[in-house]
Amino acid sequence: MLLMFEQVDNFLPMTILNVITGKTIMDFCYKKTNHSDFEFLEQFNEKLLVKYRNQPLKIKDTLTQNTVKVPDFETPEAFIFVYERETFLSLKEGKIKQYSIDGTLLSDFGDHHIFSFEQEAEFHSQESVHSNVYQ
Repeated sequence: MLLMFEQVDNFLPMTILNVITGKTIMDFCYKKTNHSDFEFLEQFNEKLLVKYRNQPLKIKDTLTQNTVKVPDFETPEAFIFVYERETFLSLKEGKIKQYSIDGTLLSDFGDHHIFSFEQEAEFHSQESVHSNVYQ
């Protein structure tokens, strides 16, 4: 499947194509809601993850047309899709959360920071101190 889209005014028309034949599988359109911009649109197999600002995440199954809403989903800085397990990871401010493709939160590392810019800055400042010793 290949998802093609281009925002036109307050609408986001989309086409899903068969990557082998190039034929259209489905056409549909999302409408921009009042005062809510699109934050992201991601394709994960036959699912579409659509997030408007200040709205819940919507996971649409393009085969069945069913939509699941995930309340309190924070827009991440990045996604990692784990296709074999049909899960995805959301990364934000050094924190990782794992969700099933139906929107269920599976794991939350809570207050454990996996990475932060402060740690990176501290590492580089220590690195420069050590490099000065060897000069």
